[in-house]
Amino acid sequence: MIRLYSSSSSLRPKRWETKVNNSMEAVEEDQVGTPCPRSNLRPIRYSPRFWSRSSTSSNLDSENPKSKAREADYRHPYSLQEFQIEPTLLPTHLAELKSALELEDLQWIMFRNRVDKFNQTFWETHSTRFEELEEEAQSQKDVTLNQSSDSSSLIQQQKEQIDSKLVRFYSDWLIDHKLDFMKYNREWWALLPALIKGGWLAQLRNLRWKFACWRYSILSSKLVNHQ
Repeated sequence: MIRLYSSSSSLRPKRWETKVNNSMEAVEEDQVGTPCPRSNLRPIRYSPRFWSRSSTSSNLDSENPKSKAREADYRHPYSLQEFQIEPTLLPTHLAELKSALELEDLQWIMFRNRVDKFNQTFWETHSTRFEELEEEAQSQKDVTLNQSSDSSSLIQQQKEQIDSKLVRFYSDWLIDHKLDFMKYNREWWALLPALIKGGWLAQLRNLRWKFACWRYSILSSKLVNHQ
């Protein structure tokens, strides 16, 4: 019993699982990376929801030390070689449906990658500019205070004046880039309907694949019983 499609990382078999295609494996989870130091956004690697590994990739994985280490973590009390069976080919209608769903899923992944790149480019660019100007303003403040030889009261006044300049710098930054942020917000809001619709369609593809496999399993079992 193998899982044809699932967004869960659980390895427990479920009632809708079937032996339709022994070459298909459980779905990988999306991988989230550490935050970017510039944009503060986490990169995401979107995993395909419909995929199957070829024999070549399986051989390469078996030679990979990391793959061997993962296999060592899941030791089985019996030899799994005893239970190997020949992979069962998908029927024509399921193979055609899987190909169509794979293409739609690939388009969905590419769209989300473009959206992530759009966000990353905007925030990385603006954060880099802001940090450069902020560092320059902060260095000027440090130089002014270090060169000052006045009394402590005058130094305190100078520090307060410089701090007020930094506050104005922050407000001026927002004012100067107001149009950029408004443009970004409009573009981001324009993408939201497509993201919401794409999420709905992804769930619909999930249900279509589950239903098609369940229907094929039921019809196959009925045909075997009649024979």
